[in-house]
Amino acid sequence: MPTQKPSISPIGDKIDRIVHLVNEIANGDFTHKLPNQGDELDGLVDGINKLGDRLKSSTVSKDFMESVYKGVVDLLFVLTPDFKISRINDAVEKDLEYTQLELLGQPFQSIVKVKDYQVVKELRKKVLIHNTLHNVELTLIKRNGQRLETSASLSTLYDNQRNNMGTLVIAKDISELKNTATELLQAKENAELANKSKTSFLANMSHEIRTPLNGIMGFIYLLMETKTDSTQNQYLNLIKGSGESLSKLLNDILDLNKVEQGKLVLERIPFNFQKSVLETINPFKFIIEEKGINFRVKFDDDLPRVVVGDPSRFNQIIRNLLANALKFTESGEIAVEFKCLKQNSRQFILQGRVIDTGLGIPKEKQKLIFESFTQADDSTTRKYGGTGLGLSIISHLTELMSGQVSVQSPPRNIGRTSGTAFTFRVRLDKGKDSDLQEEPLLPEKMQFSRAYNILVVDDNDINLTLCKKVLENLGAEVEVAKNGEEAVNMALANSYDLILMDIQMPVLDGYEATQSLRSQGYHTPIFALSANTYQEQIDKCISSGMNSHIKKPFTKKDIFTNIESVMIAHAAAK
Repeated sequence: MPTQKPSISPIGDKIDRIVHLVNEIANGDFTHKLPNQGDELDGLVDGINKLGDRLKSSTVSKDFMESVYKGVVDLLFVLTPDFKISRINDAVEKDLEYTQLELLGQPFQSIVKVKDYQVVKELRKKVLIHNTLHNVELTLIKRNGQRLETSASLSTLYDNQRNNMGTLVIAKDISELKNTATELLQAKENAELANKSKTSFLANMSHEIRTPLNGIMGFIYLLMETKTDSTQNQYLNLIKGSGESLSKLLNDILDLNKVEQGKLVLERIPFNFQKSVLETINPFKFIIEEKGINFRVKFDDDLPRVVVGDPSRFNQIIRNLLANALKFTESGEIAVEFKCLKQNSRQFILQGRVIDTGLGIPKEKQKLIFESFTQADDSTTRKYGGTGLGLSIISHLTELMSGQVSVQSPPRNIGRTSGTAFTFRVRLDKGKDSDLQEEPLLPEKMQFSRAYNILVVDDNDINLTLCKKVLENLGAEVEVAKNGEEAVNMALANSYDLILMDIQMPVLDGYEATQSLRSQGYHTPIFALSANTYQEQIDKCISSGMNSHIKKPFTKKDIFTNIESVMIAHAAAK
């Protein structure tokens, strides 16, 4: 009788298919699924199908992460929860020159600069609290010991149950940025040092030039007060003009240096606009008319009478433009015009224009003339002189006044076919008549209100003699000292109404001498009489205990007005 094969039950057949499904999943085939058949094995089938789906998803995620690791160009580290390296990308191997095997399992701080160890410890705490950290600067150490400057971002890694799986670190190489920043910082420091050296040089040169210039100008003024014939008077005026030109040049150089360093500060005081401008223009009027040139000044009717600004610096703009026009105009006309362009209740925009019929400026040179030490042509300097500083200073001053200056040559926009027009616009505040302070009228013959007993301290014999003579002409009694130590001893041993103190002196300088006197309870007014004219030097005089500062070269009027006003106030305060 032939043998009969045993029949396979439906349950046995399903178990065989389940085993086959498990084998497929184990071999990475997640597409195979088993349908439910409504029996007791359906729950098992569902579980295996879901496991396949999860494994498929997990595999896709792993493939995705693998592509991310390889695609990130920055250095990428995967760290365990205890901050050990569990994975790196190709950029780490390339930039740090380590292999995967060398770094896996190593503490992250093993590749960090020793000084950053504590930083890494803090990062472990912070990333757990904040989950992400950005732009953390870390210095990583290469296999050869060299440093790699990086900016790192850290992020905590979690699984589906929000369990901490470690930390992802992405570090960007910023070595070039750091080197560039270092170079820029060095360049900045070098520039500041150069500026400081230039300022120191100019301050010293200013002192060395002003000191003899003070003697020259001072004795010229004294000579002009004596009896001289017409020829002698003419010579004295020529010398005086040369001295004033040298003084102006010195001031221009110092002003330009202040502007370049951002140390030129404008005053804000109310002044009578038209009166102030006319006082500046009038000396030019006589010189211009003596050359046979027509001179015209025009003020628009709607200009405010009182404005708030810096009259000294505003008039410097007018003075420099007029000096420029006078220099290059041989015949014809020079005109100065002022008009109000725009205004509200508080401010207005002023337009000023200086027009001449002079040589004119070539078009290609018009943009250059506002640069320092630049003139329209080299032959200009040879024929007409000048340093090329005036227009540069005008440009800086108008910018400080929220404005600008421009040039048109020839000024066809106003109907001229030759000559030059310089136009500037500045913003000024309006003032009130009640804001103006009455200027004290100087007596016809300047004399102190009483015979002050004054000590003059200076190491330069010429300046001592000059100052003594000027003060005596004003009615003072004068004693002299040649250095700070001598001044301190004389001040403590005698009674003076005032001390005029030079700054740069041997033994004790003016600052030290003043500080020594003030520390001993000495309250008599002390004035700096100095060739140091930088604002920080003037501030240092005041902070050392001085009451005021008179710059060299000084005039008789400077000495009189400064001393008289302070002495009257000092007497009233007693």
